[in-house]
Amino acid sequence: MKKNIIIIVLILQLILCILPILPHGIISICLIAYSIGVIILYLKSPEVNVSKKDIKYLFSQISFYILFCFSIFYSENITTSFRIIQHSILLLIFPFLSVFGHSISKKRIFLLGISFVVSSLVLAIYICVYLMLNYNISYILSGSLVYHVIKANKLIFEIHPIYTSVFFLIAILLILNYLITVRFALKKSLIAILPITIFSLTILLLASKTIVFLALMTLITLFFLDKRISKIHRISLISSLTLLIILASLSFKTLNNRISDFTEYLTTNNRVEKNLENSTNIRANLFVCSKDLIYNEFLLGYGIGDVQAELDKCLDYYEIKSKIVSAHNFYLRLALSAGVLCSILFIYSLFFNLKIAIIQKSIISIIILSIFICLCLFEDYLLRAYGVTLYSVFVHFLYLSDKNCNNFFLSEE
Repeated sequence: MKKNIIIIVLILQLILCILPILPHGIISICLIAYSIGVIILYLKSPEVNVSKKDIKYLFSQISFYILFCFSIFYSENITTSFRIIQHSILLLIFPFLSVFGHSISKKRIFLLGISFVVSSLVLAIYICVYLMLNYNISYILSGSLVYHVIKANKLIFEIHPIYTSVFFLIAILLILNYLITVRFALKKSLIAILPITIFSLTILLLASKTIVFLALMTLITLFFLDKRISKIHRISLISSLTLLIILASLSFKTLNNRISDFTEYLTTNNRVEKNLENSTNIRANLFVCSKDLIYNEFLLGYGIGDVQAELDKCLDYYEIKSKIVSAHNFYLRLALSAGVLCSILFIYSLFFNLKIAIIQKSIISIIILSIFICLCLFEDYLLRAYGVTLYSVFVHFLYLSDKNCNNFFLSEE
């Protein structure tokens, strides 16, 4: 019986790692089944005890979320509150699964990483093939694919420029980390060029300037920090990457337009001359609104369901007509919902996980966690299904690998 449960849990872990191609319904069913499996396995394993370290970890991960949920008691919009909790509940569930779960070996972590990369590749190929079959090259390079294709729901998968691009960025990092581990063996390096190219192309097509910037920064960081990379490899890789980004920003019109929006905001000083519907301008005004609102209610916030209404009032003052349904900053969103302490506790949870990665001396884990930290600066990343699932699964496996004293995702031997 116990052996069968172990096999089921292993299969469910693999399924969770093909998250990029799973619809929300399947993800929910797998998460429920996985949770049940982990708890049953814990109850049938008397040799596994919850340590003080586990309790400390649990507190570090759920304390901010408890405050976040508590704000429902002074929130007027109860329906919205419950919907937000439903979307983010994994932030409460997975820390418990990490505490009760069994350690996982380095070999299994590697297989989970491979599953994630393969599923991400399937999604990237699908996007590229769909575009090539339905649109000509000139349109693909110059058309606004995000609005005409993605937001029109023409694809069978749910695609979001930022959340989907994160899958591809992490997949690239995992492949590069593997190549670094095998010392850039020629045959394996040649095989890896194709998926990396496909991932890079799809990221550029989705045209998220946030992800393009993060890709540039994280890859340069990886090349500089990982001592296993020779100097000649660092120079060639960074030069190729920089050239690719420059050419892409010039060739892909949508990406070029978004970068232009950003530079326009920075170079235009007169508010009358600014394009108020410029995405960068909207985010800047959201930041100002959030800052002012937090100052007025820094202790308890406005309640989990009432944040959007407060932001809408503020944006009306700045004459922003676009419908914005996000604070575009998860740290500020927490402070707006449940007070500054909630945001501070979340930052503590991030650095607790970062500490685990640092102790393991796993550069790839540190970089991926840094990506999540940065994403929360630009998006309510952990309030979207794919965002919170990817983050929760990653830190879950990170902690389980720490239980086994293994480095995560093929760190240095």
